[in-house]
Amino acid sequence: MTAVAVATAVASVVAGGPAAALGGQTGATFPHEPGSSAQVVVPVEAEGGDAIVADGLGRLTVDFGADRRFDGTTANVSSVDVFVQPEGNGTQRQPVTDFTVNGSGSRLTVTFADPARIDAGDDIVLKAYDFANPTAARTYTAAVTATTPDGATDGPVSVSYRIARASLSFPNQSASQFGSQNVTVSGVVPNRGYVGIFRTGENGSRGALVGSVPTGPARYNERNYTVSLGGSVTESQRLVAIPFYESQGTNLNERAAGTFDPEQDVPLANNGRSVNATGFVSVVDADAQVQAGTEYPGNARLYFDPGQPNAGYQVRAVEDGALGGIVTQFSTDADGSAVIDAGQLGQGQYAITTVANPDAVVGLDDDSTTSPADDSFFVAGETATTAATTAGDGAEGATAGPSVDATADGTAATTGGGAGDADGDGAGATDGDGGSSVFGPGLGVTSVLLALLVAALIGGMLLARRRGGSGRR
Repeated sequence: MTAVAVATAVASVVAGGPAAALGGQTGATFPHEPGSSAQVVVPVEAEGGDAIVADGLGRLTVDFGADRRFDGTTANVSSVDVFVQPEGNGTQRQPVTDFTVNGSGSRLTVTFADPARIDAGDDIVLKAYDFANPTAARTYTAAVTATTPDGATDGPVSVSYRIARASLSFPNQSASQFGSQNVTVSGVVPNRGYVGIFRTGENGSRGALVGSVPTGPARYNERNYTVSLGGSVTESQRLVAIPFYESQGTNLNERAAGTFDPEQDVPLANNGRSVNATGFVSVVDADAQVQAGTEYPGNARLYFDPGQPNAGYQVRAVEDGALGGIVTQFSTDADGSAVIDAGQLGQGQYAITTVANPDAVVGLDDDSTTSPADDSFFVAGETATTAATTAGDGAEGATAGPSVDATADGTAATTGGGAGDADGDGAGATDGDGGSSVFGPGLGVTSVLLALLVAALIGGMLLARRRGGSGRR
């Protein structure tokens, strides 16, 4: 079975013909799209005084060609089921011994092995599989006639069914990779099914599934469909949205219980043209989402999203559990988000407040308490990179950071002042009172040379005195 369709039984349609006593109802095809291979559902209701109520149902005829605009066909119908639904007593399937199609493929006639017992108020539902939908999107009518085994007829009565085009649009948008990572597509999906979001291949083909959402009951108006990507898209890229109908089950309840399988469920198409939409999804250029109580590296980019659209905020230092000075300010985008550069903050503890109310701390967790201590975050010292130097070429490299410096041999040396130099002669120097050199603590080259010079002078004086004394003898 290539396709199936949904049966609905709603408001009555005007019956036609002088002998009509059946009640016409609203039919449907599933899927609803023009030109699709579908399951068509045609329901009528037996009424008191009908010939089939007195003598039983021997034959049922559905003439789709009664609508002059019909250009579909019943020629490819593979099987037919007829159900009698007694009022309040469930469903009884009637055995069909034969069904025939007229030469033009516009009329379907079903014959029963034994007359089906029909009571007033019973619904008679015909389901035909592999029916070809008409190619234009509009409401059509089919004429239904019920015949007794003796040839008495009820009808024809009109049953309406609607053919509707599917459409989908996928505007370019941004989607944070933090949290649920939702994207929104809109369109008309007139079937119970799904909207799937996929990566795109190199040639524009459908790639891996990254998210999906059920569409719910069939509707003909445009709606928004919010699809969660679950954080699976970590790089900005083009994605494609495709609507599907649930291919498993022959009735509404069975299809409603289905789950999405893009390899089994069928993409929607209008007259053979696939329905899809492509959009570019930009992810946030951030390393982490700012949250209460979390410490971040000094070079991190922090994603802030609990804000109001296009509003001003400021980052304030937290000192001894209270708000301190303003460190920086930023504005949110239309979706209430922004990215904070931790490199502009420096090491410390911070809270976020609004510009409009500088003392109003923004909550960064899910509890009901909001305060500088409860809704603050931390920035650690930034780790500096190593400054590479080629010995003997006279080049110099400098590194700066709050806690780590690089020496000429590539090793890290802790500095008190936060800065270090690497000289071309290969010697490394460290600032602060913890510095050291090859001559011992606190003793430099100049001090050693001065000591040697003093020693030489003293030695010369002693030698002169000895020589002078020996002369007097």
